[in-house]
Amino acid sequence: MTGVHALNALGDGEREAFERHAAASPESAQEARELAETAALLALGTPEVTPPPRLKKSVMDAIRSTRQLPAVAAPADADDGVDTDADAGSSDPETAPAMESPRPPSSAPPAASPGSEAPTGPAVPAATKWWALAAGLLLLATGGLAGVVAVQQNEQSRLQEQLTAAQSSQAALHQLFASSDLKTAVQRLDDGATVSLSYSAAEGMMAVSTRGLPEPPSGHGYELWLISGDGATPAGMLSAEAVSAAEPTMVTGPMEGVTHFGITVEPEGGSPAPTTDPIVLQEL
Repeated sequence: MTGVHALNALGDGEREAFERHAAASPESAQEARELAETAALLALGTPEVTPPPRLKKSVMDAIRSTRQLPAVAAPADADDGVDTDADAGSSDPETAPAMESPRPPSSAPPAASPGSEAPTGPAVPAATKWWALAAGLLLLATGGLAGVVAVQQNEQSRLQEQLTAAQSSQAALHQLFASSDLKTAVQRLDDGATVSLSYSAAEGMMAVSTRGLPEPPSGHGYELWLISGDGATPAGMLSAEAVSAAEPTMVTGPMEGVTHFGITVEPEGGSPAPTTDPIVLQEL
C-alpha cells in the first residue's frame, strides 16, 4: 500500500488507516517517504499533457452551430394586477372611462388574477429546450473529454510503470551495496565522459552509471558486455534515460570468470557479438 500512498491514490479512510499503521511501523514510514520522494522526482521529468486540438475545435463548432434561444419573458408582477383592480373600482369620474375603454386584442395570455394559479404552459417548452441544449453540449464535450481522460490514464499508467521500475532498481541497489565483495571502478573517456561501475561477483550484480556520454548516432545505441576467457557476453543496452539523466543501469547474471566490462556502439536492439571497437574497456 506504500506505493499507492506515494501516488496519493488512497481514499480518506484508507489514508487514515495507513497513516495510523505507519506511525507504529518505522519501516513502513521510511518506505513511504522514499517512495514519495521517488514519485516527486518522476513527476519532475513527466512532460505536461496538452489537450488534443480536436477538443477545442469540437467546442467551438458546437458554439457556432447551436442556435441561441430567445430571451425568456419575465413573469407578470402580481402586484400590477392588484393595483389595476383597485383602480377599476375607483369613484374618480376621470379615471373610470379610461378603465372602461376596450383593450386591443392581444395574443399574450391574460394576467393572473389574485388567488388564481399562474399559467405554466409556456415554461415547459423552454425547459425542454434548455435540457436538450445541455444534453447536446454534454454529448459533444464527452467526445473531447474522453480523449483527455485517455491521455491522462496513459500518463498515469506510465508513471506507475516508472515507479515500479524505480522500486525494483532501488531494491537491487540496496542488495548490491550490502554485498560483502562490493567493488567499484571509474573510467574517464577522452571527451570527458565518465563511466562508473559498482559490482559484486557473489551477488551477480553490477550497477553502471554514465555521465556526459554523447548521444549515439541515429539508429544506434550503447551495448554493454561482460567479457571473460570465453568471449564477450551481451549484458543489455543503455536506455536513453540512462544516457541523458545518468540513471544507473542494472546488469545481472553470473560473473564468475568475468575479467572485463565493455561498451560498444551497436545497431538499435543490440548485436550478439561486438561489431565495433569498445569505447569503454574496464578491467574488473
